[in-house]
Amino acid sequence: MRKELKRKRRATVLDATMFALAGVAILCGLGMWQLERKVWKENLIATLNSRLAAAPGDLPPRDSWRMLKESEAEFRRVTFPAEFLDGEEARLWEWQGTDNTYGSRHYVETARRDGSLATLKAMVLVDMIGDKDLGVARETTSKAWLQDYIAQAAKQLGYGQYFFQYSEGITDDHVSFLDVGIPAVDVVDAHYGRMGPQFDSMGEFHHANTDTMDKVSQRSLEIVGRTILRTVELLDTQ
Repeated sequence: MRKELKRKRRATVLDATMFALAGVAILCGLGMWQLERKVWKENLIATLNSRLAAAPGDLPPRDSWRMLKESEAEFRRVTFPAEFLDGEEARLWEWQGTDNTYGSRHYVETARRDGSLATLKAMVLVDMIGDKDLGVARETTSKAWLQDYIAQAAKQLGYGQYFFQYSEGITDDHVSFLDVGIPAVDVVDAHYGRMGPQFDSMGEFHHANTDTMDKVSQRSLEIVGRTILRTVELLDTQ
């Protein structure tokens, strides 16, 4: 009986010892991981501070984008030309005649005078694409062949369900480019919230106090942004 109790005690002590050793090994491993992670974090912070403090450089040419390495390109500041246009600038509440799209029409006229208009391959207008319930319309005045490229890009990225499931005709800044023969497309979510006669023509939340942060999504911005970048890559191959 005593021998049996001694054997059980020895077994209990051995089990506890093995358990303690395993715990020590796990803690040592976690400690080493934290030290390695500390070095990684310090290097990341140093890289981030250095690149954000550096002067912005030119955006790399499009044909080099596929060859860029994330470790070398991320966090670097770049410069590139862009235009912020707001087709809704108007003196009257409802658009009448040419009381709209002042900015885009001025840009087109200026670009025509300085010759830069002839360098434009296409114009892509992006509007209302932060909707949490994303659904980009097939805007009926836009160039269909540009929409086909966008649809192709979206399909390649697995985003096809977010594009062109319905059609809508919208007058916006892209029309100023279409009027002078520049291919243009309006990438717009034209159904922002519930639709109906009691709401704005573009949805319950469009131009309303209910257009709050809970109605928008970073993911939707990412989907459209990645799709347009892929579209540009496809256009560059033509």
